Amino acid sequence: NLTPDLFTNQLNLIYLNLSSNNLCQLDFEIFTNLRRLKVLDLSSNFLSLIQSFQFSNLEKLKYLNLSKNKLSHISNENTFMGLKRLRHLNLSSNQIS
Repeated sequence: NLTPDLFTNQLNLIYLNLSSNNLCQLDFEIFTNLRRLKVLDLSSNFLSLIQSFQFSNLEKLKYLNLSKNKLSHISNENTFMGLKRLRHLNLSSNQIS
């Protein structure tokens, strides 16, 4: 899994592709400093849970791909809180009921 401070100094990052990395979980603060991020691809991993407010600091995010994971439900209405510019959310090929 990824360390919480992995992206601490990547303040200007706009596109982040973490697909197909065998990720099972995400630290709550992993994306905290990525305020300019517009595209985040987390597809084809083994994520089973997305925490509340996981993406709350990603105010400029337009595209979020969570397809092909092991998600079975969305924890609550705060999961995608703060994503005011989000235009595309892909949750396909999960186990959400």
